Amino acid sequence: VDSAGYESSPSIQIVAEPRYLGPVWYVDAENGSGFGEGSIADAFREIQDAIDAADEGDTVMVLPGTYDRFGDRELKFAVENQNTGSITPKNIVLFARDGPDSTILDGEDNKQLFTIDTQNDTTLKIIGFTIQNGGGDFGGAAVSVAGVYVGQTNGNDNYNPSGAVFENCVIKDTHTQGPAILVENGGGAIFRNCIVKNNSIGKFPSGVNELHGAGVKVQQQGKLLLDRTKILDNYTNNQDGNFEYHKGSGVYADNSVIYIVNSLIAGNYANDQFTGIYVFGSGLYAWNSEVVMINSTITDNQGVEESQAFN
Repeated sequence: VDSAGYESSPSIQIVAEPRYLGPVWYVDAENGSGFGEGSIADAFREIQDAIDAADEGDTVMVLPGTYDRFGDRELKFAVENQNTGSITPKNIVLFARDGPDSTILDGEDNKQLFTIDTQNDTTLKIIGFTIQNGGGDFGGAAVSVAGVYVGQTNGNDNYNPSGAVFENCVIKDTHTQGPAILVENGGGAIFRNCIVKNNSIGKFPSGVNELHGAGVKVQQQGKLLLDRTKILDNYTNNQDGNFEYHKGSGVYADNSVIYIVNSLIAGNYANDQFTGIYVFGSGLYAWNSEVVMINSTITDNQGVEESQAFN
């Protein structure tokens, strides 16, 4: 009723609860919920749910804990259009609040942890995790960064690149038939202030007599920057008694580009029951590749007895 005594008709009322909209989305393995909204008071339980809720440029804040559920593995950073099937990359910051000592992504020896193959770029940042016990069947057992094949020009393969930056991460204890980290098909990855340690690669399927790239493997126009990063104690491992070539137990490159800046490659080695084998570059092996080293050290990488080693 106004001052003149007129009364309006009733308005249409809408009652709704406010919805959390970020831009920081929280994940808590211990106290989060499968039905959480992503706020600090009602966190998600699994990391992929938070990635899916986030928008481009948002931050997913992961609280301390061990993340080993279904939605904590084979993490993808993209949006799929349900009508057209097209995929749009989603570049966010995935951040472990308390760092790698207390925030662990565990593949339990049977799952890859990161699958980055949707034309992401290096504004996708993954910061502060221990990434362990990878077990992916294809690509990198723990981390895979790959571009998208788009055809050939004059017999040369062309790729649309994908990329990511890993900072302050520890990638360790992956023991499979694939490298812990694989960068390939025009993909690009930066590892800054990271440690890649104690990963091994076992005998390949029958008919292949090479073991290579237990720590990091870069191939098919891949691009890698190791910046203030340590590649330590990774090893190629042949226990079946058949002859094998061992190449690049720490870092292996084929038809790729690698920059190694203020970094250390040390203590990588070949392990083999067969004597008289050949070991090439236990620390770093590069074939048909561009390698740029600045203020870095490669030291104390080992072959086996009666081997031919270049370390």
